Amino acid sequence: VAQFKRYMAALAMRGSVEELLVGQVIPVYDHLWQAAGFTACPINFERAQVSVSAIRRMAGNSFNQCCACAFTSFIMANLEPSAFQRI
Repeated sequence: VAQFKRYMAALAMRGSVEELLVGQVIPVYDHLWQAAGFTACPINFERAQVSVSAIRRMAGNSFNQCCACAFTSFIMANLEPSAFQRI
């Protein structure tokens, strides 16, 4: 767990939330989901309607980046294939 936290903190210092997620091969935009072969996009930054100021705050805060990345990774790891069809 400690090693994971250090790894996430190091990643967070180098980029935005988007870069962290994309770097872990977690699609965040429609075109990335489609490239991965999915027709539905369960998690999508384009449709999340997050304000530009909120994205800027997250981009400048490594703790927020770690939390966002870890939470999204957890969600993605626990999605069943049927979840993609329900959306």
